[in-house]
Amino acid sequence: MLKTIYDRAASLNLGLWLTGGIMVLLGIGSVAGGGEGAGNINSMALFAWLAETPVARSWWLWATVALLALLALNTVPAASNRSGTSTGAPGSWYLQHPR
Repeated sequence: MLKTIYDRAASLNLGLWLTGGIMVLLGIGSVAGGGEGAGNINSMALFAWLAETPVARSWWLWATVALLALLALNTVPAASNRSGTSTGAPGSWYLQHPR
């Protein structure tokens, strides 16, 4: 059971879905914006702006930050799973690509 969860959490497919979700949320945010307080987002630190702006206006940015965190968590195990060749032999990547 844990191996199934790990395999799904570390899959490249999940990384692609997360990336697509980030793009959709940023697209929504560029159209919907943050309302009248969105003008100062460029002159403030991101998390300071998020702390001042109501969640009803900044929900898309909070969701984007959450998906970025999940994508960061997905990157390490996905990269370690793919470090072999298509046959999956561990260490063979290093032998094929010497430094």
